[in-house]
Amino acid sequence: MTKRKIFSRLELAALRESLPRDGTLPCPRCRVPMESSPVPRPPGVSYVRRRRWYLCPSCGRSAVLDLPRPESTADESGGESSRK
Repeated sequence: MTKRKIFSRLELAALRESLPRDGTLPCPRCRVPMESSPVPRPPGVSYVRRRRWYLCPSCGRSAVLDLPRPESTADESGGESSRK
């Protein structure tokens, strides 16, 4: 049985901190650019976070990361639904 290759908690935290702004994300273990693909939303679920699966072609480690929400144009403090 082969041992599963996983990122450490610190490596996962570093990946989350450096989510790509330009589409590339280097592997924290070997610094090779990781490949990515979207994680599809199940059709029967009303709300699922936007996620991408990142895979290092060199060391074989992978991670599924939640993408940040797009910038909202609504008022973050409650907008129209806030009450006085």
